[in-house]
Amino acid sequence: QSSTEYLSQSQVSSLSDYQLGIARNEIYARHGRKFDNAEIREYFESQSWYNGTIDADDFDESVLNKYEKANIKKIADSQ
Repeated sequence: QSSTEYLSQSQVSSLSDYQLGIARNEIYARHGRKFDNAEIREYFESQSWYNGTIDADDFDESVLNKYEKANIKKIADSQ
């Protein structure tokens, strides 16, 4: 729901560093971003819904909505 709601601090603080990384990158993955990091790339390539079509260097964050941008920042601030 990170694309339609703001994450609460309690939701974020209950996650491990690994889970925070996945949560943050899932927002990008839903928009088709590819990942250079092998572990992250393998994780998302194993998800049936993932379709990576945009190279990391070509990804434009303007496709993110206000919830996604705020949630990425909240997650990053918690790591």
